[in-house]
Amino acid sequence: MARCAGLLFALLASPVLAQPRFVLESTEVQTVEAVIRYQIEFNRFTADRWMIYLPRPPELPGQLKVKASTTPASKLLAEKSPLARPVFFIDQRASSPALARKIEVELKIEASLLSRKLVPVSGDAPAAKVPPLKEVERKYFTASSTLVDFDTGLFREWMEKQKLKRQVGETDLALAERVLEAIRTQFEYGFDSGLDQRASLACSRNKADCGGMTFIFVGALRANGIPARPLIGRMAKPRKPDSRPSDLEYDNPHVRAEFFVPDLGWVPVDPSAVQGNRKRTVASFLGHDDGDFLVLHTDVDLMLPFRDRVERAGYMQVGPYYHAYGNGTFDATFGPNGWSLKVIPAKK
Repeated sequence: MARCAGLLFALLASPVLAQPRFVLESTEVQTVEAVIRYQIEFNRFTADRWMIYLPRPPELPGQLKVKASTTPASKLLAEKSPLARPVFFIDQRASSPALARKIEVELKIEASLLSRKLVPVSGDAPAAKVPPLKEVERKYFTASSTLVDFDTGLFREWMEKQKLKRQVGETDLALAERVLEAIRTQFEYGFDSGLDQRASLACSRNKADCGGMTFIFVGALRANGIPARPLIGRMAKPRKPDSRPSDLEYDNPHVRAEFFVPDLGWVPVDPSAVQGNRKRTVASFLGHDDGDFLVLHTDVDLMLPFRDRVERAGYMQVGPYYHAYGNGTFDATFGPNGWSLKVIPAKK
């Protein structure tokens, strides 16, 4: 059954004219059943213990009724960053010669995906109450980080050149629109898995992929005190049959963003989408989500505890994060990885 919800936002009034008010309308689009399979194999190393982390997809405004499980069985833990995001932890002894050389891991996910759209409402419509962010979330989502490094000189120079400091009386939505316009103007889409995607470096090039553009967008908003976060996941579509592991269509990885506006909530944005259809206005991409994206985890820099230390994992989007303990020359190889997805459209 389709579901709709409205979250109202009353923008601050300017000294001259009243700003418009908006609602985020959401509708259940589809349920997806995804299976991700991983394989790790050694030739000269013999493992006696595997410790593997996998993302536990969260429930979000655009992603509800999430169920997930792993094979082998895992424990659900909280990673060690202030966000304490849930992750699956597999601690597997190599109980056979075969398992000492190779392990196969499976992550099953079921989730309902919702479309969201930002639309204006009349001035006399009642305002909905949206809980404010927890202080730990506000602090985290306005701070500089490994990839969203907006406090560096390079990024500050780019911000100044693009004139992206909040203007007097400017709303969060208006500022976000100007940031998207700068991204459309300054960058072309280009995918290169070897590029450093830090916002400070991505903003110095004329090409960026979905990750680079998202980190730039999130960094510009955070620099202005607006809570924003990357969403790390995969497009909700099956693998293209003739694709290769180096192709985007093989695992369908993607990165989008959300920013938080008081009394409105998390506003979805796909910063790289502004390059895909230049006939559309930038404003039309603001608060627009087709419900076609499966989020595996919010933000980056998950802090994962292993036996002797905590390690930072930037992404767990395509591969797992793991340690193997044992003897020999460590020569791990990955693959073939599996990605399958079944779509069940929502009933209208």
